[in-house]
Amino acid sequence: MRWRQPLGPAGVSGEIKVLTQRTDLVQSGAMKRYADEFNKVYPKVKVTFEGITDYEGR
Repeated sequence: MRWRQPLGPAGVSGEIKVLTQRTDLVQSGAMKRYADEFNKVYPKVKVTFEGITDYEGR
């Protein structure tokens, strides 16, 4: 196995989805502001949020 130097924040890319029970923060735009701050460090990562209310999957 060959050792690779870590990419650093600018070299990280992809998508993440954050599940949260705080639907109020998703609807108010607070989570979007969190993602905006995250993207200042990780600009190539797409962040989405999903507010869940059906905890039992019914």
